[in-house]
Amino acid sequence: MGSGKGARARLAFVLHAHIPWVRIPEERFPLQELWLYQAMLDSYIPFLQMVEHLWPAGIPPKITLSVSPTLISMLDDPYFTARFLDYLAVLKELCGIAAKRGGFDAARAAGFLARRAAESGDWLARQERGLVGAIRAAAGHGVNLICTAATHAFLPAWRHSPGMVRLQVETGLRCFEKIIGSRPDGFWLPEMGYYAGLDGLLAHARIDYTFLSAHSLYATPTVPPTGNFFPVVTGTGLRVFPRDAGLSDRIWSRESGYPGDVRYREFHRDYTYDIPEGELSSHGVTRSPFGLRLFGITGGSSEKKFYDPGEASLACDEHAEGFIAAVRERAARVRELAGIDPVFTLPFDLELFGHWWYEGPLFLERVLRAVEQSDDLELVTPDDFPGGLDMPLVVPAESSWGRGGYGATWLNPDVIDVYSRAAGLFDRLCALSRRADPHSIFAAAREIMLLQSSDWAFGISNDNFRDYFLGRIAEHTGAAETIIGRMESGADDNDFTAGRAARYPIFDTLAGEIAELVRKG
Repeated sequence: MGSGKGARARLAFVLHAHIPWVRIPEERFPLQELWLYQAMLDSYIPFLQMVEHLWPAGIPPKITLSVSPTLISMLDDPYFTARFLDYLAVLKELCGIAAKRGGFDAARAAGFLARRAAESGDWLARQERGLVGAIRAAAGHGVNLICTAATHAFLPAWRHSPGMVRLQVETGLRCFEKIIGSRPDGFWLPEMGYYAGLDGLLAHARIDYTFLSAHSLYATPTVPPTGNFFPVVTGTGLRVFPRDAGLSDRIWSRESGYPGDVRYREFHRDYTYDIPEGELSSHGVTRSPFGLRLFGITGGSSEKKFYDPGEASLACDEHAEGFIAAVRERAARVRELAGIDPVFTLPFDLELFGHWWYEGPLFLERVLRAVEQSDDLELVTPDDFPGGLDMPLVVPAESSWGRGGYGATWLNPDVIDVYSRAAGLFDRLCALSRRADPHSIFAAAREIMLLQSSDWAFGISNDNFRDYFLGRIAEHTGAAETIIGRMESGADDNDFTAGRAARYPIFDTLAGEIAELVRKG
């Protein structure tokens, strides 16, 4: 950070990495696993490489990184690492096909992607424990690691079943601690979903801080004098860092923000659809969004031009410079209105940087370097604002991010009955827990937690892969019903639960602890 004294604006970047648990071994490249492999190539590895670039240059990348238990469990599983390396090998082959078919511009874009794939594979091979080892190493280089709920449940949907919320929170914390090696102080609320009283449950779980949308502070009688430009504290001692929408939208919005610049890479146009079926099948690929993204955004309805990495790099320079200027301008306005040096909390899905906005990691690195060279800007994490610091006391309003800001995406009519059905299953499981064996309790609880994932409702609400998400809801509901039904009847369920465990081998090392959490209700 800059060495000068005087007024400073503080930037708190908070990046949340999450993919729901997917495992489809009977297919070589199932679409749902491709989501993970593309995020690994485009987002997770570039972010960790950025940390490696900055640290030796004397620039601690003070960023808060939240990693979901489902994602960290997949990254820690050799099955997914092997499949990712297979994906990289085939992606490089497809880049070779594209380079031959599309002319000079296509060859340039394809060559760039092929080199990225090769370098990523080489980088991964050098990591002592794969991506998990690199994430742990990042914590020693300035990155602040936190976690989230076990299967990324939208917690406000379960407010009337506090045992289910506790199960999500505690399992998330314990999974993170088991894999990373330390218990986090902070907690990312899935979809930033907050409801009255949740702060007490989080504080009871020894969570020190979380992040909320700005309107959670403004839609309440206890609007703080610092607005959403400084952390606040609730009556339970939970520190809250409110999102700054003004600066966030510059980075997040494809329509009005930086990611929509025509020089950047197009996400939705995949060259895989330009390759004949026969050539694809010879490489073990079916026609799908494989990640062979070789086009620039271009603009309007014009025919897409092939991606030019050099032009994109110039755009990153311009946008990083523009963002720094916007921070200074906004900080001056806040000082004028509130009389404070602001803390701008900027939470995003990590997948925005790289997967959705391909150049995002490059932009972020240039912003961090610019902050380091400045005297009036500073990177911070929540640890820089300990609980003893004087903060306004608030009662946050219920809120989320997403459409409307109050959970409409996840509480939509197409899935609203899922919450009551899942709560009913959990109540039945709790009633059995005093006399049932821990193995069966865990097996049923795992299915219920997988059923709770916010991803299913999000996809259904946005009509993306609707059939798959509806199928996952039905699958986990049916499995939980079967296991609990057999427990109630006293029937042996070992064969069924063994099959489910093979399909979803997550949280196995926490089986006894999860069974005990269910017993406590």
